[in-house]
Amino acid sequence: MPSFECNETQFVENISRLLDSENKFVVNRRVQVYDDRRYGPTGMPDEVFMQFSSILTRKGQRSSVYAKTHFLDDYHHKVYFLQDLLHSSSKLKYPILHIPYYKVEYSFRIWGNSYHYSFDVLFKPKISIEQKKITKKMDPRIGEESVMLIHVLQFEPQQEKMLSINLPKKVLILDFKKANNPLEN
Repeated sequence: MPSFECNETQFVENISRLLDSENKFVVNRRVQVYDDRRYGPTGMPDEVFMQFSSILTRKGQRSSVYAKTHFLDDYHHKVYFLQDLLHSSSKLKYPILHIPYYKVEYSFRIWGNSYHYSFDVLFKPKISIEQKKITKKMDPRIGEESVMLIHVLQFEPQQEKMLSINLPKKVLILDFKKANNPLEN
C-alpha cells in the first residue's frame, strides 16, 4: 500500500480536493509525548534560547551549552551545577539536558493510499526559584539530602491550539493520545 509524506500545505490541499469530490473519510491525529534526547539547547535559535538565559549560557548557536548557575531539572529529576557541560554539538554523544516534545501526526487513508503529515511541538520552559528537597538520587555528587533554595527548570506542555493544523470545518478528526503515564489519558 503506497504511503505519501506531505507537508502541511499539500496535506490540507489533498483533504480539500477530496471534500470537493464528496468522498467520505476520517482524518486521524495522534499526539505522543517523546523524551528521546532529540532536542537540546545547542541548536536553538537565539530568540528561543533566551528563555533559558537565566540558567544556561553559550557563545552562539551550535556551540556548547553550560550551566550558568546551580539548578534542578524538575521534569527529569536531575541537579546541574555551575559550569556543567549540558549540551554540545560535537563533544557529547548524547545531550545531558534535553527537551521533551509532542510528536503530532495527521493521516488519512483513501483508495488504498495513506497520506501523512507530522510535526514536533517542544514543551515550554518555566524557570523559577523554589525551595526544593535535593537528594543523592538526583546527582551522586550531592553528599547529604538537604532542602535548599535553587533555580528550578520545569517543562510545561503547549496549549492545545499548538498541536493542531487548520483543516476545513467538514473534516472529522479522530484523536489518539499516548502519554508516558497511563493515568494521564
